[in-house]
Amino acid sequence: MTEINILFDPVSNAEIADIMGVTRQKVSSLHFHKKLPEPYKILKCGPLWDRKEITDWLVSNNMIKEQEINNAEITTDNLI
Repeated sequence: MTEINILFDPVSNAEIADIMGVTRQKVSSLHFHKKLPEPYKILKCGPLWDRKEITDWLVSNNMIKEQEINNAEITTDNLI
Protein backbone atom coordinates (compact mmCIF):
# COMPACT_ATOMS: atom_id res chain seq x y z
CA MET A 1 0.00 0.00 0.00
CA THR A 2 1.35 3.42 -0.98
CA GLU A 3 1.41 6.06 1.72
CA ILE A 4 0.51 9.59 0.69
CA ASN A 5 1.89 12.47 2.68
CA ILE A 6 -0.45 15.43 2.32
CA LEU A 7 0.76 18.67 3.85
CA PHE A 8 -1.79 21.35 4.63
CA ASP A 9 -0.58 24.64 6.09
CA PRO A 10 -3.84 26.38 7.01
CA VAL A 11 -4.21 30.15 6.87
CA SER A 12 -7.25 32.17 7.84
CA ASN A 13 -8.49 35.63 6.91
CA ALA A 14 -6.08 37.11 9.46
CA GLU A 15 -2.95 35.53 7.94
CA ILE A 16 -4.06 36.38 4.40
CA ALA A 17 -4.65 39.96 5.54
CA ASP A 18 -1.07 40.05 6.88
CA ILE A 19 0.26 38.70 3.59
CA MET A 20 -1.76 41.21 1.53
CA GLY A 21 -1.22 44.16 3.87
CA VAL A 22 -4.97 44.73 4.29
CA THR A 23 -7.55 44.22 7.05
CA ARG A 24 -9.29 40.95 7.89
CA GLN A 25 -12.53 42.62 6.89
CA LYS A 26 -11.14 43.27 3.39
CA VAL A 27 -10.21 39.59 3.02
CA SER A 28 -13.70 38.58 4.21
CA SER A 29 -15.22 40.94 1.66
CA LEU A 30 -13.06 39.53 -1.15
CA HIS A 31 -14.13 36.01 -0.18
CA PHE A 32 -17.83 37.00 0.04
CA HIS A 33 -17.70 38.60 -3.41
CA LYS A 34 -15.99 35.50 -4.87
CA LYS A 35 -12.75 37.37 -5.60
CA LEU A 36 -10.67 34.70 -3.84
CA PRO A 37 -10.45 31.00 -4.68
CA GLU A 38 -12.63 28.60 -2.74
CA PRO A 39 -11.17 27.80 0.67
CA TYR A 40 -9.73 24.37 1.37
CA LYS A 41 -12.04 23.96 4.36
CA ILE A 42 -14.74 25.98 6.10
CA LEU A 43 -15.01 25.65 9.87
CA LYS A 44 -17.25 27.43 12.36
CA CYS A 45 -14.39 29.85 13.00
CA GLY A 46 -14.21 30.70 9.29
CA PRO A 47 -12.65 29.65 5.99
CA LEU A 48 -9.17 28.14 5.76
CA TRP A 49 -6.92 28.11 2.74
CA ASP A 50 -3.65 26.29 2.16
CA ARG A 51 -0.79 28.82 2.53
CA LYS A 52 1.06 27.78 -0.65
CA GLU A 53 -2.10 27.62 -2.77
CA ILE A 54 -3.45 31.00 -1.67
CA THR A 55 -0.10 32.80 -1.93
CA ASP A 56 0.53 31.33 -5.40
CA TRP A 57 -2.99 32.41 -6.42
CA LEU A 58 -2.51 35.93 -5.02
CA VAL A 59 0.78 36.33 -6.92
CA SER A 60 -0.60 34.93 -10.19
CA ASN A 61 -3.63 37.25 -9.95
CA ASN A 62 -1.45 40.33 -9.27
CA MET A 63 -2.92 40.87 -5.82
CA ILE A 64 0.51 40.72 -4.15
CA LYS A 65 4.16 40.59 -5.13
CA GLU A 66 6.42 37.65 -4.31
CA GLN A 67 8.44 39.83 -1.91
CA GLU A 68 5.32 40.48 0.21
CA ILE A 69 5.01 36.75 0.93
CA ASN A 70 8.48 36.58 2.47
CA ASN A 71 7.87 39.69 4.60
CA ALA A 72 4.54 38.32 5.90
CA GLU A 73 6.01 34.91 6.72
CA ILE A 74 8.65 36.52 8.90
CA THR A 75 5.95 38.47 10.76
CA THR A 76 3.54 35.56 11.32
CA ASP A 77 6.30 33.09 12.26
CA ASN A 78 7.36 35.39 15.09
CA LEU A 79 3.89 35.25 16.69
CA ILE A 80 4.34 31.73 18.06
